[in-house]
Amino acid sequence: SGDGWVFEEANGVGMFVNSRTQQFRIAYETNQPNGSAEGGTALKTAFPAGSDGGQCGEWVRSVTGYTGPSVSSIQAKESLVGQYGFKSGEGIPRSGMAFVMNNVGDYGHIGIVNSATLLPDGSYQLDITDSNWGMDEKIQHRSINSKSVYGFADLGMESQYRSGTDGLDEQEALQNF
Repeated sequence: SGDGWVFEEANGVGMFVNSRTQQFRIAYETNQPNGSAEGGTALKTAFPAGSDGGQCGEWVRSVTGYTGPSVSSIQAKESLVGQYGFKSGEGIPRSGMAFVMNNVGDYGHIGIVNSATLLPDGSYQLDITDSNWGMDEKIQHRSINSKSVYGFADLGMESQYRSGTDGLDEQEALQNF
């Protein structure tokens, strides 16, 4: 991505590494007992609120590894739903899926679902992580209702974020990397 962050995995350790600064952020470590946490803990730990994320589409590409066509336009974002997912109300959103909003701004919006909770009206309360929602290219963690979402797309990263970093010692994780 434009900010240098790429996802790498080896020996059960998943981490984001910045190719420009050599910084790393542990995303998960599958060899660690009790090292998993549902609800997007790994993504929230790897990308704290307020950190630099860049444009929403480029950030999603960087954390999912999606290498297809650009997702900068509303039409491109909608196309992801058609190719890799389903429209809101037609399926169950899962942790790690991309969500697409086509009713905001000129370009729409895209981010990642951390968790989804079914509500009595059949919609879902979504715990999400995204970048550039405030037009500031910053990471946010927030909640939205699935009624505000056009659809969801599984871009291949779901399993990367089923586990978290609760209690994980980074040096121990690096030894396993």
